[in-house]
Amino acid sequence: SFVTINPLEQFQKARDTQRKNDLAQIQRALETFYNDYGRYPENTSNYQMDEDTSAGVSEVNWGDSWSPYITILPKDSTSNRRYVYSSDTQSYSLYASLERGVKDLGTCKPDGSVCDNAPPTATFPCGITTNEVCNYGVASPNASP
Repeated sequence: SFVTINPLEQFQKARDTQRKNDLAQIQRALETFYNDYGRYPENTSNYQMDEDTSAGVSEVNWGDSWSPYITILPKDSTSNRRYVYSSDTQSYSLYASLERGVKDLGTCKPDGSVCDNAPPTATFPCGITTNEVCNYGVASPNASP
């Protein structure tokens, strides 16, 4: 029997694995922040984490340093996709757009559409077009994505 390996799908799978790892890394940083301040960073837009200066952080953009919590706040490696952070200070959700969509069992919904709790503040919050919907999410222990 002959097995065909699709190189494009292997690259997509690797990028999706990196997205999941990035969100897990961000979660660890958020829990450390919560332990320090008793709340999660606020967000004023879904594309950055904002915090008042009394907490020592202001407008931490994806790809910036968020010391001492994380050396670099990861950002999606592709230009048409982005991570989305949504918080009410006592809970948070993080979202990404997995390229493999329904082929990845970790998507929020079986049909690969936008996660139920994904923030509606942008037409396509995890990307530039409808192809980059927020179809993967993680959340604080007291919430669900």
